[in-house]
Amino acid sequence: MIGRFLELVPEVSNIILSQADAPAMLSGNELDQLKEIKRLLHPLEQMTKEISGQNFLTVSNNNGQEIVHELGRKLKMEFLKEFNKRFDGIEKSLLPAISIVLDPRCKILHFKDPIAISTTIRFIKSEIAQNESFSSSESEAAMSEDDSFDLWAYHKKIAHTKRKSSSPIVGTDEVTQYLGVPVRQLKEDPLELWEEMKGIYLNLYKLSLKHFCILATSVPSEILFSKAGLTATKNRSRLTSKLLSKLLFLSSLSEHLRLF
Repeated sequence: MIGRFLELVPEVSNIILSQADAPAMLSGNELDQLKEIKRLLHPLEQMTKEISGQNFLTVSNNNGQEIVHELGRKLKMEFLKEFNKRFDGIEKSLLPAISIVLDPRCKILHFKDPIAISTTIRFIKSEIAQNESFSSSESEAAMSEDDSFDLWAYHKKIAHTKRKSSSPIVGTDEVTQYLGVPVRQLKEDPLELWEEMKGIYLNLYKLSLKHFCILATSVPSEILFSKAGLTATKNRSRLTSKLLSKLLFLSSLSEHLRLF
């Protein structure tokens, strides 16, 4: 909304000047503050678009531009405070930590706490050791403030550095060997990557399927509720719950499946 208003500033100014009872137009200083706010909000917009899609498995800066206005500084501090409150200890939470380590595109690149890395890796190894289906015999038998803004710029930078400096880690277990291999490209699908690597890391492959089936966002359930509200209307009051369930299931299918 702010971006659209900034694009239409000349037109809005002309309309306001032509109307005697129109409200006052924003000053140049206020317009500069809006531009700073837009830059601060832009990473959040990109994050919402990229991470909150239902077809995805689910920190950026302000493009390096200095925040000069007091309002912008306060907004930035509020953002940082909220991020810290919600995500400060996330790498110490085993469920998201395991999912990040098992993502071939990330692994341990973004971990800051060495204790959290050690705890997560130890837990992964213990899960493999305790699960009877992860046996060595079974392992042997199965052989993308403008269009140039990049939400993943920081990730790509450290991943590129890691690729250049990393050397294979020699180890006897799957986890050590897996972590010794450079991370994969962000555009690749983790599930497809694990299908390729399951012949090498069968135990980790099965563990990844267990963790990647967890929904990362509430988008699919929100879409389902919206579709249910649009389907079960007052004009269709005799629609049974069984038929409603079937209609919602059919609407959830992708286009190529609906053709059948």
